[in-house]
Amino acid sequence: SSPVIRTAKPAYTLSWMGFDWDGGQEETLTLNGNLVATFPSSNSPQNAQVYASFSVDITSLISPGVNTLVMTHANWDCGVTDTVTSLQLALHIESQTALVYSNSTAQPLNCSQTLTYRFTFPKPIYTMSWMGYDWDGGHEETLTLNGQNLASLPANNSPQNQRTYVPFSLDVTSLVIAGVNTLTFFHHHWDCGVDDNVTNLQVSLQIGNSTLTVYTDPATEPLSCKQSLTLNFTAPIATGIALQPIRSSISSDNPSLVTRISEAITALGFFLPALVAVFGLLGTGTLLHVRSAFGRNSGRARM
Repeated sequence: SSPVIRTAKPAYTLSWMGFDWDGGQEETLTLNGNLVATFPSSNSPQNAQVYASFSVDITSLISPGVNTLVMTHANWDCGVTDTVTSLQLALHIESQTALVYSNSTAQPLNCSQTLTYRFTFPKPIYTMSWMGYDWDGGHEETLTLNGQNLASLPANNSPQNQRTYVPFSLDVTSLVIAGVNTLTFFHHHWDCGVDDNVTNLQVSLQIGNSTLTVYTDPATEPLSCKQSLTLNFTAPIATGIALQPIRSSISSDNPSLVTRISEAITALGFFLPALVAVFGLLGTGTLLHVRSAFGRNSGRARM
């Protein structure tokens, strides 16, 4: 039967507290030069001289590399600074949430001063690890990822691996694609007397100083001359590392024109220390057992 693939759909949500955000469409947010929204959507006198909470989904506007978020105050209601605080960027995948960035510092936003935040997506590193039983013959097992040759293992004859489990690990970053990835183990048609089982299979993603699990299967899966092993996993979007608030001044007669970036307020270098604790993508993939070209699909699937 065909595999049932659980596709993780990442979503990025920006949330914050805004002081005196009371006039309809008084504040404008853009991301990478594209309009996100204007806030509040209508006159909100209840927000006058108090903090109110706001949030918006920015998933469709996120791009690889450097992203720039700008908050601009309209050129009216200039008597009060509409301060921004408790700014957070969160990544949601299925029922799990990772806090990518948090800044509790109150930052000024008014008719003569915008707020600009820049954040960058780092290069992800994908690593696959597993235990292989009786992986003793040089190049006895061949691994492919998305149809491309990954490795033939072990590299040399390894009689010490006979009838025992041995750990293996590979960096698979260069062959991982966005979305669904297909990983296949093949056993060569010799040394067929023993099943070269695979167990504790795991795909992990390293971002900055944090590592999270994309897929894991602790079960023992058979691999033999007659039966290959195919794994489908979904590569999530890499999370942002840092946001840096920038103080900007603008001309009072044209609030949409940034005329001078004057100083960096902070340089946070925020490297997601708690990401693994809050964000473990366990089982975002499927596992199939597929017969070799001389056999037939076993029809076994695992969520």
